[in-house]
This record gives sequence, structure tokens and C-alpha cells, in this order.
Amino acid sequence: MSIKLLQHNNLGNFESIKELLLGILTADEPKPFEDVKKYCLDKSIDFVYSVDGIVGLLSFIGWVAEYDDGLVLSKPKNQLSSVKSDVVFKQLIVEALFRKLKENGLLHRFMPLDAVKFDTANNTIALRSNNIPLEFSGLRNLLIEFEFLSVHDLMTNLLLVSPEFADFFEKKVIVWIKRENLRGVLADSLSYNQFISIQRVKEEYGEQAEDFVLLFEQARLKNHPDIGKIRIISKLDVSAGYDIVSFNSLQSKEADRFIEVKSYSGKISFYWSVNEVRIAQMKGTKYFLYLVDRQYIDDEDYEPLIIQDPYLRVFLSNAWNKDSQSWFIESSSQNR
Repeated sequence: MSIKLLQHNNLGNFESIKELLLGILTADEPKPFEDVKKYCLDKSIDFVYSVDGIVGLLSFIGWVAEYDDGLVLSKPKNQLSSVKSDVVFKQLIVEALFRKLKENGLLHRFMPLDAVKFDTANNTIALRSNNIPLEFSGLRNLLIEFEFLSVHDLMTNLLLVSPEFADFFEKKVIVWIKRENLRGVLADSLSYNQFISIQRVKEEYGEQAEDFVLLFEQARLKNHPDIGKIRIISKLDVSAGYDIVSFNSLQSKEADRFIEVKSYSGKISFYWSVNEVRIAQMKGTKYFLYLVDRQYIDDEDYEPLIIQDPYLRVFLSNAWNKDSQSWFIESSSQNR
């Protein structure tokens, strides 16, 4: 990312950005930066204070080019002026910003995966504000200004992703962040392509099982008034410790069944992470394991094996064999 952009905490507001694009700059000839500043000053003092940041932003996303003799529009003006809806205009800028962050390999720094959560109370994606590095505070504030994010009413550290952007965030941004993380992890081990080939098979099995359980739950609760709130959240919140939020019964008013889906073939076996075990212990009877046999997943009458409170019935039970695949080792001495 351009260091110049990171130097600005004030990236302006939507109206100022739109004014700069549609009212000041042209694609025909450079507009001297001093003339741009004078125009902004005539409009408002806030505008002139933010113009450096606005230019840095628009230059970063490739909509404005900076030359020695001034600024020129890189994005065709007729394309911009044809956008009649402010909501669509904001979406275009936000999507361009995220794509550039991705191209520069910095999206995962701006929004680390552990910052992304699923807020069951609001049925939406949330971000932990304190997990966003301080150097990106200007971009965070811009996303709030653009109504991409909003501050939670009760927990000010939580930022909620607007429903208008939720689909883009879930299907694009999350995928890009995960890919950036993988590239960093695999830099000194397996090649990225090798790992992806292996991972795709695992993900395909997991996604098939999650889709199956989602349909199973929707059928089980087909008359629930909030059936649309039954959803897969594993791709959104990687540290949730479960894959699906659902309801125990038709009388449930809020999500009270948290489902971890495991796919297997043949003899029942699965990996259960430390975090998943911890969440299972914490949620107790509200936590469920759904074990899905891939061999029978397409059978019309097949039902998964459902285990309520698996911390008690699996983790603490002698009926299940447990094998720790890795251990965290730490020296008890301070000496090297």
C-alpha cells in the first residue's frame, strides 16, 4: 500500500470525494494541486483539510493519477456521472479499495481473520475494532463514513458490516484474506499450489457436509418464523468454534443451537481443535456435533449422528479414543 495513504487519518467524507471526482477534476488536462486546494477551501475548511487524504485514496484505487503538473481523472468521468445512486457510488469505491488492498497483499493486515466475527444477536458479520492496526485507522473511519461499517449500539469495540455489503464481504473479502494468510504461512514450506490442491479436497468435503446439515436444520425447523437466521458462519468467523447457528425448537426466540459439523467416511473419526473443544465446554448443552458420513450423504432418508454436549459425551467419555496430534511445548526455565 502507498505509504502516502497511510500518513492520512482523514480520508474525507463521501460528499467531498464525490465533489472532487465530478466537480473538480477532468480527464482532459491536469488540474494543478494548488487550484484543487483553493477550490476545496472555497467550499469548506473541512474539505481542504481532507483533500490530501482524498487524493491519496483515489490515487491508490486508480481513479486519479498524480503528475508533476497536477491531477487527472483515470476513471472515465461519464462512468462516474452515470451512477445516479449514492449507495452504488459508495459500493464502487469500497469494492475498488478492497481489490487494491488485496492486490498489494495488505488486506489481511488491515482486517486480520481473528478480527472477523459473526454476531448472532444481529445476524451479521462483525469486526473487532481493536484488532485493526492503528496505521489503518483512516481506512476504518472511511468505511464507517461510507456506512460499510457501523458501531455496535452496546459494544463500541464491535463494528457491524452493513447488510448492503455483507454479500461482497462474505464471498470476496473473506476469501481474499484467507488466501493472503495461506501465502504467508506456506512461504517456507509446501508450495502454495500444492497446499491449495490438498486443501480444496478437504474444503469440498467440509462444505458438502455443512450444506447438508444446513438443509437438514431448515427442514427440521421449516415452520420457524426466523428460519432465515439458520446459517453457516464458519467462513465468516474462523475462531467461532462451530460452523452453523440454529435453533433448538420452534419455540426458540434466539439462536440456541451451535453446530460443529464433521465429515467422515467409514469408521467415525474426526479432528477436533483445541478452540472447538473449549467452545463446546463453554456452551455445554447448546453445543452439538453433527457427524456426517460422506458415503450416505446423498441418500434421501439419511440423518447425521447428532451429539449434544459433546464435551461431556465425547471429550470426557471413555467410549471415544483420543489421540493428541501435537503439543505446545514451552521451557519452564528462562535460560536458553
